[in-house]
This record gives sequence, C-alpha cells and structure tokens, in this order.
Amino acid sequence: MKQGTSLSLQFIACVLLWTCNVAKAAEPTPIAEVEYRLDGKLIFVQVAVNGGTPVWFCFDSGASHSVIDPTYAAQLGLKEISASTTTGTGQGTVPVGKAAAVRLQLGSASWDVAEPWIIDLSQVPIPKDTKGLVGFDLLRSYVVRIDPTSKRLVVFAPERFQPSQRGARLPLIVDNEKLFVDATLVVKPDYRVHRRLRIDTGSESSVNDESVKESPAQRKTTLGNGLGANFESISGVFDAVHLGPFTFRNVWGPGGPGSFIGMELLRRFVVTFDVPNRWLYLEPTNAIDETVPPPS
Repeated sequence: MKQGTSLSLQFIACVLLWTCNVAKAAEPTPIAEVEYRLDGKLIFVQVAVNGGTPVWFCFDSGASHSVIDPTYAAQLGLKEISASTTTGTGQGTVPVGKAAAVRLQLGSASWDVAEPWIIDLSQVPIPKDTKGLVGFDLLRSYVVRIDPTSKRLVVFAPERFQPSQRGARLPLIVDNEKLFVDATLVVKPDYRVHRRLRIDTGSESSVNDESVKESPAQRKTTLGNGLGANFESISGVFDAVHLGPFTFRNVWGPGGPGSFIGMELLRRFVVTFDVPNRWLYLEPTNAIDETVPPPS
C-alpha cells in the first residue's frame, strides 16, 4: 500500500512537471522587454538611433512614421532630404522633413525606418526630454504588447508569437500605415453610431467622435494638445462605448474631427498589437471599471 501510494505520487509529480514544462514552452519568448515611464497616460520608452545612446521617445500608434525632433536630428547629423507638411490632433498643418534611413533600437529589438520624419516637438505638451515618436514602423515589424500592470512594453517576433487565452481578440484594420478598430458609440438612447476608430496611443483621450456633440451632457473644452494648433470645441458623454465584448458606460469624450480611441480607455487593458496577422488583443486589468473623468 505504501509503495503504491509512493508510485502514484511520483506519477502525479511527473505529470505536473510535464504540464508546467509544456505551458512554459508554449509561452512566446520576447525579443525585447523594456520598462516604460508614464507622463499622464502617455507611454515613453528609451530608443537608440543608429546605435547611439538611448533617449526618450513617446510610443505613438497614431504616428504613421517614427519622428525625430529637429534639434536631436541635428545632433545626430541627420539631414533633411525633402520637406512637406502633415496634420495632427490640432488645427492646421505642421512642417515635416524627411531624413535618410536610420536604424532604431528598443532594448534588443531593432528595425529600419526608411524615411524618418523630422518634426518640431517643442510645442507639444510632452516632457521636454522627448526626442521623438515611435510610430507604425515598429508595429509593422513586430508584435507589440503594452502591459500597464507591470509598465512594460514587450516585443515579439511575429512568427513565434502565441497569444494569451485571456481577454478578447478583435479584428485589427490596417490602412495606409494607420491602425483601426470597429466600435459602436451610443450617444443617447435613440442615437447610436458605428465607427471605425483610429487607435492612437499618443492621445490621452477616451474616444473622440463628433457625434458626442449631440449628447445631452456636454461642455466647451480646448482640444488638440498635439501637433497643430489647439482649438475650442465640445466634449460630451457617450451613454455607452461598445468595443468587442467590452462596454464602457457614461464615457466623457471629445467631439473633435476624426474618430479615434486613446489611452484613457486603452490603459484599462493589456494591449497587444499583432499587425502582421491583423489582430488586436485586449486583456482587461483591474482598471477596467474605473470612471472616465470629464475634461479638466
């Protein structure tokens, strides 16, 4: 009897060890895993340009190209090869130059940027030590996860990535180096709209959509707070925002032009961008039920 019990326990221990090893083997091994800092709700990581000393860049999924501030570009000896204009969350256009190709590195992950944009970030309300923006080119190259519970940004090789079974998987729409996700916005009980929201980790807003101007609860507010000039518009309350299986109630959001989702809602999830396979993974955190505040 004692011998049988001992053999049974050994068998169970072997099964448990095998199960743990299989689970461990199934976990994707990241190429890079770096701690990020927050300024408000925005994410900042240290990036090296052409093998230089790492400096602070904002992680901005709304930027279709990675950006380098002109003062820092001059320090690096980067020269503009062409010039044009672009738009941001503010009104009007801003000058943008394009430089020759550079190589960016985040931890042990590196990627080439064919024509980094040169844009003056000195008037953007972000920390003054910010030297640039990490944009779509990183997301095109790798699977990227933002984990607000550990404040870590994790980079995976697309061919080896295996998603977590937790949370939800939503179709990720990629169009002209921009990322979108579909959502339903309920402005009031008798008024709802279906929107394709641009995913913008460079915005601290919840959901921006002009439909909120029809909300019974609204106030004047200053919008922009990014590239371009600030402007006065309306913020209001969405009765509900339906994002995949998740529903947010009484959501304050701006009513500026364009439709996008920003970090006020995204910060409530572990967010994984799988651009190569066109999936967005959302794993709710303890912040999922926090109230969305009105604009300050």
